[in-house]
Amino acid sequence: MKAINFLSLLLGIMLLPTQAYSQQNGLTEIEPEAVSAALEAGTLFLDVRETNEVEALAYDLPGVINLPLSELPERLGELPRDRAILLACRSGRRSAKAASLLAENDFTQLFNLTDGIVGWQATGLPVKKMDRSTMPEREKAKQCCSAEGGSKKEGGSKSCCAGKAKTETSGASCGSKEQVKGTSCCAGGSR
Repeated sequence: MKAINFLSLLLGIMLLPTQAYSQQNGLTEIEPEAVSAALEAGTLFLDVRETNEVEALAYDLPGVINLPLSELPERLGELPRDRAILLACRSGRRSAKAASLLAENDFTQLFNLTDGIVGWQATGLPVKKMDRSTMPEREKAKQCCSAEGGSKKEGGSKSCCAGKAKTETSGASCGSKEQVKGTSCCAGGSR
């Protein structure tokens, strides 16, 4: 089944117009217009922007997974190694960094969305704003680095969640007010 999915993706990419994909720094770039075919072939769409960026503007696609680049090193085990992964961000730079990190950790079927959500919008493809007020509490807990709680560590560029574990029950900025001692707010109460 894995071989069929990969072959379908590879065939789909090969059949796309030549401008739909290109090699850049050893990473296959996919143009926004080719994303639909890649997703139909079973590719996972991974947005590596910070949660507050996704809340402001998100790709309007089914099944998009948001895993911020700042959390990626600690959460590699959450990603499938048997599926192609299409990485996306705002402009294509962070997603290229994410692809390098994944490649260093033996992920092999990696693609980068050319020009990120900026190129996506320029092409006229759909975007949406996420509404945290209608999200279930469990989803809010997963996306703990909201604008209300602060999205950056002081003086740094990492997510407020990266590597943090709750050490006491408190009204943290990330979802539920009742966090279990020693669990991560980013993973919905478990690590």
